[in-house]
Amino acid sequence: MIIRGKPPGHLFGNFEQKIPGIPGIKFLGSYRNPQNLEDIYRNIHFTWAIDMYQEGLNSSWLLPNRIYEGGLYGAVPMALDSVEPGRFLKNLAVGVMLKNPLRTSLRDFFATLTPEKYHELKKAVFLLPRANWVCSRSECEELVKSLANLRKTQRVI
Repeated sequence: MIIRGKPPGHLFGNFEQKIPGIPGIKFLGSYRNPQNLEDIYRNIHFTWAIDMYQEGLNSSWLLPNRIYEGGLYGAVPMALDSVEPGRFLKNLAVGVMLKNPLRTSLRDFFATLTPEKYHELKKAVFLLPRANWVCSRSECEELVKSLANLRKTQRVI
């Protein structure tokens, strides 16, 4: 397992010092976005799209950036089927839908995963139009215009 990013110290303490003793896990630290994204996601199999920090609250409805970043470069997303990331991926017909308890769901998934099944999952991600993962410049400009118009139409009380 490879973990990238900058873990918040207030949640995990000195994360970087805890990881080296855990077999099978590498912590590669911070990266530059978007410069490093292709190298990161083209070299992994799955994107963990499960957030447990605020279960039942923000974690239930947020769509983490890694869904889009990984999808753009063909990493297969894994999500809980009962929250918004799972519903989003179900609508796109991609990814691995997991159930709670995660330990059981993950064990069952990997116990039955074959190279052929993995290639089907990856192919489904690559077959989606790029527009599912990244906005065009014109879409971004339209969003900025819409936000600017909202600001102009708000009344000050």
